[in-house]
Amino acid sequence: MRKLGKALFLSLISLFLIQVRAFALTFVNWNVANRPNNSSQRLDMETVFRDIGRVDLLLVAETDSSSTFATRTALNNAFNTSSYRFRTASADGGGDRTGLFYNSSTLSLVGVSQLTSGLIHPTLRGLFRPVGASSTATDFYAYAVHLKSGSSNSDENIRASEASIIRNNANTLGNRNIIYGGDFNWNSSSEASPSAYNVFTSSGAGQAFSFFSGGNWRDNSSFLRFHTNSPRGAMDDLFDTQLVSSELFDGFGLEITGGYSVLGNNGSHLLNQPITTGNGASASVLSALSRFSDHLPVVVDYGIVGSNSRLTIASTTVPEPSVTVVGFGCVVVFGFYSRKRRR
Repeated sequence: MRKLGKALFLSLISLFLIQVRAFALTFVNWNVANRPNNSSQRLDMETVFRDIGRVDLLLVAETDSSSTFATRTALNNAFNTSSYRFRTASADGGGDRTGLFYNSSTLSLVGVSQLTSGLIHPTLRGLFRPVGASSTATDFYAYAVHLKSGSSNSDENIRASEASIIRNNANTLGNRNIIYGGDFNWNSSSEASPSAYNVFTSSGAGQAFSFFSGGNWRDNSSFLRFHTNSPRGAMDDLFDTQLVSSELFDGFGLEITGGYSVLGNNGSHLLNQPITTGNGASASVLSALSRFSDHLPVVVDYGIVGSNSRLTIASTTVPEPSVTVVGFGCVVVFGFYSRKRRR
């Protein structure tokens, strides 16, 4: 659920106090609109990547056979390296693909597969292992998701069906670290019965937890800081996010260790106006975001947590606004934050 107020005092009955090793990972999801296609777009993408600071995993929607190579070039240029690799799913009927780009100096791709049957946009699933990890508890599955767009009843039902296909696949993995990242194209948590959101978050082995509550997200100022579409026109849709399994906040292995950020969106922009009406990033970054794509990237920081983590009763004060992930009797609180660049 999302909490608002000047300051929020929470008694966290099960707050995991964690000891994080010096191994931080930044995962980003972004609908890149089949770009970059030219040098100007590539430079805009590099500007965005540099503002993030480092990208260990990039889950993309709407890439194609040419923009994938340009995206890899932008990643390598932004961070002065040659270590980025990528895999993409098969093209859909319009030539779009989902994809996974990863920094091979920090992540190893253990396996990859794709889901195609019943999906308009094939979903790519990767199994990753942090480089140098000594335990499979740090392995994780990442799904690059792109659900059906549109607001008709048919569109909503198709999204729910697609969510069921992805979720059924995840259920077969057991209790594993799972990240669903991408463009979900949904408007509310009740748009179908069940909705795509409810399919992902229903109980079971592959159950997902979100950084925001259910509700009517479109054109709703209560979810302003979660909106990702469209930075160049009307910021009013919560299409893009990362959903995570409970194993990513169980106190051991790969964990969510930082906050949740929609890059460029700190809630200062006007609802239904361009992202450039706010001050969520420098003017150059906001301009690059608005030029490059009709979606903003979502950034979440993860890390490897040691086995001596401990479960305790604690309380904390969280500045407004905050994000909570709730489930299995524990409440884990993360804040929106200004990201510090990492190299």
